Amino acid sequence: MNRLSGAGAGFSTLIPLTAVLALIAPATSTGQTQLTRQSAPPDITAGGRTNFTSHNIDLHNRRYAELDQINTRSVGELAEQWSYRFPAGLDVSQQTPLVVDGVMHVHSGATMYAIDAASGAEIWTLELQMELSGQNRFRGPLYAEGTIYAYVGNSLVAVDAVSGELIPTFGDAGVLPVVGLALQSKYPDLYPPDFDPFSLGYRINASPAYHDGTLYLGAAISESHIPGGLVIATDAETGAIKWVFN
Repeated sequence: MNRLSGAGAGFSTLIPLTAVLALIAPATSTGQTQLTRQSAPPDITAGGRTNFTSHNIDLHNRRYAELDQINTRSVGELAEQWSYRFPAGLDVSQQTPLVVDGVMHVHSGATMYAIDAASGAEIWTLELQMELSGQNRFRGPLYAEGTIYAYVGNSLVAVDAVSGELIPTFGDAGVLPVVGLALQSKYPDLYPPDFDPFSLGYRINASPAYHDGTLYLGAAISESHIPGGLVIATDAETGAIKWVFN
């Protein structure tokens, strides 16, 4: 059995690839996004499969998987199987990549990747054309019920995990300015619809948690000295704000 280490258990801009990438398919643009499909998802059988669906693996934040292939006897046999180099400027240094049904999911800024976890072949890439008022630190996305939830600036983005397409019923065609909507919901007389939460120091620095159709998200960083910060609950299908706690 193996326990992953703490907050430093992310990975660098070079992910340890011997496989040659499949022929690149033409990119498709939808509104302010560009989706490039490059290869088919892997065909993974159910036997022996363990999914890592969030930054901390589960709601208990255990970072623990009951896998025993790597132990004191086999650790000396570990060897690089493949590597993947991200474009310059994309920060994945604090990331915990997800692996669901043999597909690795990573995001940095407004770019999301799906990579074959067995070969390193790129499956799809989604690039969103979004203006950001502040920079996040990215710990990785969240997988729930077939959807990848990533955070960009003070917004949540919902993407179909298989196709790489935005979920049109979530927020505004897949993008939810969740922190701004939460401030308007909690303090309607203080914050207008076009208010920029980053101007007060609000910032999403970790993916939400998911339970029973609801996403739970924290929005504040200690350096900004925001009294209390916000805990936000939103509908996982529509993005509608359910409640906001300060």
